[in-house]
Amino acid sequence: MFKNTVIIAAALALLASPALASSDDRAESEARYELASGRDGRCTARPDAEWLSVDQLTQKLKDQGYTVRKVERSHGCYEVKATDAKGVRVEIHVDPATAEIISREGRS
Repeated sequence: MFKNTVIIAAALALLASPALASSDDRAESEARYELASGRDGRCTARPDAEWLSVDQLTQKLKDQGYTVRKVERSHGCYEVKATDAKGVRVEIHVDPATAEIISREGRS
């Protein structure tokens, strides 16, 4: 009986660890972004009406050699998951009004 309890507890701990890791990774990524941007966690204070559309942003990044996989709004920025010209998977924070890349994190 004790052996089964230990096995179940170990299995639950293993199942929970990816969720905990991804939450920590996310917080670390956001902290790096805030330090890199120097903008108190926001890319722009401009109203939504001045933001580029996702299609416009995607085209501007494509012109720079990126293949965009996903675009989300986050902290007054566009958060983009893409692949660069060298095939490296990256996450970039982009000013939504100017398409200026604020921070870039590569994932090989």
